[in-house]
Amino acid sequence: MSSSTLPNPPSLQPKISTHQSKTLFLLQLCKSTNEATQVHAQLFKSGQILQTFHASKMAEFYAISNPGNIAYAEKIINHIREPNTFILNTVIRGHLERENPEKAMDLYHKMLPYGPKPDNYTFTFLLKACTQLSIAYFGEQLHSNIVKFGLCSDPFIRSKLIHLYANSGRVLDARKVFDGTHHSELDIVSWNSLLEGYAICGEGELAQRLFDEMPNRDVVSWNTMIALHVEKCLCWTIEKDQVASHW
Repeated sequence: MSSSTLPNPPSLQPKISTHQSKTLFLLQLCKSTNEATQVHAQLFKSGQILQTFHASKMAEFYAISNPGNIAYAEKIINHIREPNTFILNTVIRGHLERENPEKAMDLYHKMLPYGPKPDNYTFTFLLKACTQLSIAYFGEQLHSNIVKFGLCSDPFIRSKLIHLYANSGRVLDARKVFDGTHHSELDIVSWNSLLEGYAICGEGELAQRLFDEMPNRDVVSWNTMIALHVEKCLCWTIEKDQVASHW
C-alpha cells in the first residue's frame, strides 16, 4: 500500500425503511453540496438526522465528496448524541484529504474522552497526519494509544509507525517496530521508509545492509541508495579539496 493511500473504512449498513432508503438514495445522486443540503433539510425535517446512521451518511458526503463541505461535517458530528467510529474516521479522513492534519488531530483529541472507540482505520489516518506534521511527539502518544487499544499487530498501523519514526529521523524507534513485524507483513513502503530513515541520518552502512536484505526493490529503493552514494562521493570530494587547499 502506498504511504499516501488512505484505506476505505467499511460502510455502515443497518436495516432501514423504504422512506429512509429513498432519502439516502437521493443523497447518493447528489452532485454538489447545494443538492446535498436539500437532502440534509429533509433529514432534519423528518428528524432522521438525529439517527446516527443517517447523520453518518450525511457527514460522509460533506467530508469526502468533491468539493463537499468539511465544516458541515464537523457540525453534524458535534450534534450527534452518540457519534460512532465510522463518522469519526470519515471526518478525520476528510481533513486529511484537504491537507489539514492539524484539524484531524484536534478532532481526535476532542472526541477521545467521551467519543467512540478508535479502531485501526482511525490510527492509520492519524499516523498519516502526524507524518504530514513531522511531529514525532504526537506519534508517540498515538503509539501508546495503539498499544492501549490492542491494535499493535495491524500491518497497516505498523507500516505507518515505521514511516513516521523513520521520516522523523528516529531510526531506532522505526527499527524496533520493523523488527517486531513478521517479514511477510512488511510491504515495500515499510522497507523503503526505514531505508530512507537511514539515508536521512547518514547511516550509509545500515542503509546498504538493509537494501541488500530487501526481498523486493522499486524506484524509491534505488533512488534512495543512488542519492546516498552521490552525497557520500560529494562529501568525500569536498573533504579531499579542503585537505589539498592546506598544502
